[in-house]
Amino acid sequence: MDNTPISFDRDFSINGKWWVPNGQIELYGELIYKQGEEITLKLSNAFNGEDDLKYPSLQKHDTILGIDSKGNYYTLLNATGFTHGRSIYFQTTLTIEYVLKSHWQIHFDFQKHKIRAANFTTNFFMAFLHGKYNSFEGPSLQHQVLQMSLKETPDMDILQMGPLKLSFLFDYGYHTTNPLYNFHFNQDIHLKADFGDNVKVKEVAIELNFIKDFFSLFSYYQISFRTAYLDIADENSDIQRCKFNLLFIERATRLGQLINIWDVLLPFTGREDEIKLALTNWFNNREFVVNGLSLYFDVSYNKVKQPINAFLNLVFALETFHKTYHYSSRKTLRTRLEQLIQKNQGILTPYFPDPEKFCQRVVSQRNYLAHEHGSPNSVISSDDYPYYIHMLKLLFEISFLKIMDISPDSLEFFAKKNRSYEYYKNNIPRDIAI
Repeated sequence: MDNTPISFDRDFSINGKWWVPNGQIELYGELIYKQGEEITLKLSNAFNGEDDLKYPSLQKHDTILGIDSKGNYYTLLNATGFTHGRSIYFQTTLTIEYVLKSHWQIHFDFQKHKIRAANFTTNFFMAFLHGKYNSFEGPSLQHQVLQMSLKETPDMDILQMGPLKLSFLFDYGYHTTNPLYNFHFNQDIHLKADFGDNVKVKEVAIELNFIKDFFSLFSYYQISFRTAYLDIADENSDIQRCKFNLLFIERATRLGQLINIWDVLLPFTGREDEIKLALTNWFNNREFVVNGLSLYFDVSYNKVKQPINAFLNLVFALETFHKTYHYSSRKTLRTRLEQLIQKNQGILTPYFPDPEKFCQRVVSQRNYLAHEHGSPNSVISSDDYPYYIHMLKLLFEISFLKIMDISPDSLEFFAKKNRSYEYYKNNIPRDIAI
């Protein structure tokens, strides 16, 4: 058995034997995951034993169980797809929503197993918590032992919201062949979500993405998962616990890039209370976060490839934000943009030297793109789109993070640390530069 986790940041292919609960047929097949794509299972036939097909046959399975050549147990959830072929040659291709790899030789059992907590890591936590390194004292020549001084506590609570409790977990480890010469010190940082009440796999996935989206606001690059584990308890015994590695498709389309301290726009160290308050506000504003931020995250996670679509997404996101938090449903886009810039002028003035011209260009371009009787010609060239997209994104982020109770000093630090914003601050299009 191999406890190496299936990971969010690398492709994999798993060959094994697969079957459905209480089914009579076992099939050999391959579980495949590629970054930015769906998780698929390719089988040599169908679980219902197809013997001849004139048309592709729809296949839907709530649960598929499997075991690979190394003895690892898998539980696949929400599988849909088709079986193709004629005569004795068939192939079934299924899209899988959730994959659970067991760290014990068991499958996930919906009747007995209850999810209590999830521990997950991203490509972001080590940089986000940078600045509190642990130290170690050199080995004593007399005793040949190594003493470590750990500055962090084993865990750090950051949120209590109803039954949900969030805390950072710090795992330490070291190994050495000779303490005098070779010493390797490792630290892994996880975020533990203790749900209090038993929850479903789908609810866990939604909650983890919701939490991860909060931290993505504080990074220059995309935030992606590295691993996620579910702590499971048997309903007949709170003591008997087991662990499943969970894989599911997330928002980010480009995964696996490790984020270092220079990529973090607002680190946790020194701002603990401020970010804890912002996280509380994030949960208190769940409805807007889930619905109103979707346009922004489509741009942030590079799901919108065309500059025109990114521009429109951010314009509509700003309109929605202003209407939601500034209680004005009948104001023009130009008024909304000008008010948002005005509310944060101490931070935004260097980026918007002429707010009136900027807002007028944005409104005219929006009308040209979205209104039948709008501007007759484009007022933003293809070369200038990146400037407007980045400045609209900056305006949205500063306005939203202010609502989340991030202080003006931290917001200014946040903006200055973003390399793109600093670049466009010094490369303003000529038609709106003073």
